[in-house]
Amino acid sequence: MDSIDAFGVETKVYGGIPLPNRVETDKLLAFMVTRADPSPGVLARASIKKGDLIFKVKDPLAIVGDTPEALRKTCDFCFATVFPIGGEDTWMTTDGKIENKLQPCTGCAVVYYCNENCRASAWEHHHSRECHSFDTLRQMQYIKAHRGDLHMLSSAKFRLLLRYVLLFPKYKIVYEAFDYCLPGQTNLLLDPHFKNGLYLYLARLTKMIIGTQLDEATLQHILATFGYHASPVALPLVKAHSTCVFMEASSTAMVGICVEPFVSYCAHDCNPNSMLIFEGNELRVRATRNISKDEEITLNRAGDRPDHEFRRQFLKNRHLNCRCCLCNSPLPAPTGYLRLQTLKLCALGTMKAANRIEDIERGIQAILTARFGYGSLHMHKLHEILASAYAVRAEYATALKICLKMFYVIEPLILNMHLEPFPIHVRASTLFRVTCLLESDAIKPPPHIPRLPRNIQVLVPKVSMHLRKKLLNLFPLSFGEDAIAVRLERNALERNMDYLMIGRRHQGLLWRYVPLEESVEEKTVFVNSMNELLAWAGIEKLEERHLV
Repeated sequence: MDSIDAFGVETKVYGGIPLPNRVETDKLLAFMVTRADPSPGVLARASIKKGDLIFKVKDPLAIVGDTPEALRKTCDFCFATVFPIGGEDTWMTTDGKIENKLQPCTGCAVVYYCNENCRASAWEHHHSRECHSFDTLRQMQYIKAHRGDLHMLSSAKFRLLLRYVLLFPKYKIVYEAFDYCLPGQTNLLLDPHFKNGLYLYLARLTKMIIGTQLDEATLQHILATFGYHASPVALPLVKAHSTCVFMEASSTAMVGICVEPFVSYCAHDCNPNSMLIFEGNELRVRATRNISKDEEITLNRAGDRPDHEFRRQFLKNRHLNCRCCLCNSPLPAPTGYLRLQTLKLCALGTMKAANRIEDIERGIQAILTARFGYGSLHMHKLHEILASAYAVRAEYATALKICLKMFYVIEPLILNMHLEPFPIHVRASTLFRVTCLLESDAIKPPPHIPRLPRNIQVLVPKVSMHLRKKLLNLFPLSFGEDAIAVRLERNALERNMDYLMIGRRHQGLLWRYVPLEESVEEKTVFVNSMNELLAWAGIEKLEERHLV
């Protein structure tokens, strides 16, 4: 039976909980209202399996990311995204179908679309109200003289405010919903730097452009609310056609920000039981491990912050008192000067890291000398940067050794120390890098760069397809069986498997795929070959259960 909730929003009673109509779920959920946090949490009233969809939200309040480059490469409606890597002819997408160039709106030339259907849908949903305002802002002489043509409009939070205010009269999420379920921004509003700073400027600019009846204080409050609880718009990347030039890319792409009140009901945990992922412009929250009956649904709001002190300060600034295993029992990590040096190295981008490989290697050795070992988030981050740096220099063999160490040594160590699974999408990213680098001979490296050793080349056909099959088993747990990326990856893998069933020769080596579950002999060959590969990378022999 439908009703009107406390926010003035029409709701439906579904699975024992009154939900806004935009939220869909087939799970039994309930509000948790007894905890100290002033906002209620979301409780699973029945067990939920790892990989299951907990709930989804159609057309949430979401916007493309913070730079002009992000605006040009991401569709304003479906969030399909293009990633040029290594040149104009090398690119990947989040939907596997768009061309490598998107087309701008013919009115404002600020936002871009992947096709005419998305252009028409966006115009009907929101852009008919935004287009004139964007164009007005671009024509303002002050903005053009002092801020650059797209400087202000490339700010995602500012565009999010404009969109919300423009849609305010008819938007399906009323402001009180945000205000009620997103506590904690009060202290920010009392800060004089906030009252007289950028947020005040943005509030006045919004009133000048739109002419809204909302006063400046309310606009500042909305900005604070959005900034306080904005979630990243993360989409799975399609990599079915990928080779080692793509190895530096993660399994997900951060393409924008989103604010959804119902997501904000979910409590924070640095080691959560669920993750937020988008499928097109649909927000989905999916279980990353088995969730027990009466367990609270949790999400990570701290992002990828390997340093314990930085993460705790970030949470403190947002009035989040996390008591998870990572906060109460942090992993062994560098302190003092060693910590500061490690943080500087962890902040290096891929291209800068390629010129500082020796510094990164010395940093890793310093951590080992201080007896912190490999089982730390700092170590994982440094190895990730180091592998990408070697790949940029086309030293694929060294990059492969590092990625093997990440997947078979560092990540299991972190897992065992907390008895919790390492994030599935991170494991998938690491394994993806391994598969790309194993097949790096498909790309001819420069003459002065050695190829994979011949004894390793011989192992590649014996392990590569089985590792890709393992990778495909990780994707649905993160993104869902119906995700575009998962379907395309599966189709590509099945085509390759069918092609290799009868055996093919490439560079003098026989490639043939036989499923491990169908052949004891094939399983033995795979395990022995993997252990030879690990020994080459300096990793101890592993048992079959850790490899298959």
